[in-house]
This record gives sequence, C-alpha cells and structure tokens, in this order.
Amino acid sequence: MVVWKSKAVQNELRRAHNGPWLWDGNKIAWYVFISTFQTSMLTARRSSCDIPELRIHVNLDAEKGRPPRQTPDMCYCIIKQTKKIRMEAINAYLKKQMAFDNSVLEGISKFLTSCEFMCSLHC
Repeated sequence: MVVWKSKAVQNELRRAHNGPWLWDGNKIAWYVFISTFQTSMLTARRSSCDIPELRIHVNLDAEKGRPPRQTPDMCYCIIKQTKKIRMEAINAYLKKQMAFDNSVLEGISKFLTSCEFMCSLHC
C-alpha cells in the first residue's frame, strides 16, 4: 500500500494517464477509460494499451520523511499491461448483439471487482 500511494508512483501514473486508476490492494490495477463529448463528437482518450510499462524506484525513507541512510530503503515497482478488458462486451451482450463469451465474463468480473473496491473505500 505504501508503494502504490507513494509520490513517485502516483506521479508516474498521472504522467501515463491523468485519470482514475483502481487498485485491488495486491497486484492488479485498472486504468479507467473515460470518454468525453466535445463539439458533438465522441473523443476517446488514450487507451490502456497505449500506456507503456512503468518501472519506478521508490525511496521509502524519503516517502516517510526519514533522514537519509547509508543504505536507503528502496523499492522497485513495475507496472505493465497484461490484459485489456472490453467493458463494451457487457453492453453488447445485454442488447443481444453478441453471444456470451470470455470477454463478457471478464467485463462482468472487472465491473463487480471495481464495485466491490469502490464500496470498500466508501463503506
């Protein structure tokens, strides 16, 4: 948790995508894709597959306000895309425009996990 919330990691995440990220508290993070309407056209922001692998050094001494030591408490954080989840598959399935397949299951799973995560933050 300390590494994820560190200034170094949060700054790199903002640099990669200035929008919301969901993190499960363990090993999985989701980039939240948001579309905006501008001049009557749907303008898509950067998709998660455009975000490069992030390799971030985190100095936990500096993060916790401790004085420098001879051997600093360093952590190396790697964030990389492993899977793209198609949330639009849920909508297509509910409109009977596609059959139930793994993309629908993955979308439902991600949606429920993010709802559970958001509930745990606010409950």
